[in-house]
Amino acid sequence: MNRIKDLIEEQNIDVDTLAKMIGLNNPTMVYNWIDEKYFPSKNYLIKICDYFSCSCDYLLGRTDDYSTVKTKNLVETKEQIIKFLNSRKISKYKLAKDAKINKGNVYSWFTKNTTPTTDMIVKIADHYNVSVDELIGRIT
Repeated sequence: MNRIKDLIEEQNIDVDTLAKMIGLNNPTMVYNWIDEKYFPSKNYLIKICDYFSCSCDYLLGRTDDYSTVKTKNLVETKEQIIKFLNSRKISKYKLAKDAKINKGNVYSWFTKNTTPTTDMIVKIADHYNVSVDELIGRIT
């Protein structure tokens, strides 16, 4: 569940306005996010949360705490995930197994410099009970 539609209504704006504010020329992607056909990419997730001054966890329906969070010095997601894994002594293999993520995807984040998709970040956050904002480097 996400709260994009609720926040749009609360702020008394329309989907077109939100799309423009986050740098989209076409609001179709916003409608897809509202309908939960897709998760926003990490970059759009951050832009939406910054626009509404809320946490990613709130926007994604993982918490009811609105907590104002404003992105400052964004840390690379890969670095945050490495920091998280090291702090908990979790291997990349264990991460893939525990969070039920294809291990090829996990290894490509670290070797091919790809970025985890938002749905994979949510899986990690859900499994290990941590904040999406922390995992994407929005808060440290």
